[in-house]
Amino acid sequence: MVRFVAPFVDGSPLRWVAYDEAFVNFNAATGGPPQGFDQNRAFVGLGWAHERSLFELGYLSNYVVRGGGKPDLMRHAIVLAAYFNWP
Repeated sequence: MVRFVAPFVDGSPLRWVAYDEAFVNFNAATGGPPQGFDQNRAFVGLGWAHERSLFELGYLSNYVVRGGGKPDLMRHAIVLAAYFNWP
């Protein structure tokens, strides 16, 4: 995963957030997914930092290779996520 988080302006609790993560299967399994590229998730949105937490809202694109002659999938979603840091 490659992730980018930056404030709108210095000292602002609002953040630009973007990430991309690719999934690769190193081995093939009988009855399971084939070897190679499996899926990609790309996200872009806004974040709000509050004390030791980060809340994000944005768009997620999920591309999935299905293999076996099935068509690949492209999913679109609105995502709300919360990240908490515990002491």
